[in-house]
Amino acid sequence: MEKITNEEIRAEDSEVQALENAIRILARMIVGAIIREITVQRKALYEVGDDLATKATPTEHPGEGLTITPTEAAKLLRVGRTMMYEAVRTRRIPSIRLGRRILIPRIALAKFIEQATSNGESTG
Repeated sequence: MEKITNEEIRAEDSEVQALENAIRILARMIVGAIIREITVQRKALYEVGDDLATKATPTEHPGEGLTITPTEAAKLLRVGRTMMYEAVRTRRIPSIRLGRRILIPRIALAKFIEQATSNGESTG
């Protein structure tokens, strides 16, 4: 059996410590790069979200918002505008009037559809 001297043990220990330090430094560099990349990606996502929020209007994205116009409701139900305005005028579909503007709450339209299908009601 080979006898190992104290100097050899110290040399191996210092090599191990140097490798451990190199690994720690490398790990810090990798974590730093990942954090920087995540920060860049988050910033880009927030900018895109801000752009969408400032540019979006209810007519561009009819799936958003609590209310829709009678024209949007007609498109959703695949009926004519005239029929939709008639349903609003006769109060078959609840609506909100703000000045000259007519808005239909999405929930009211959904309830109208649910009631019409459960009663077997014809809309025309």
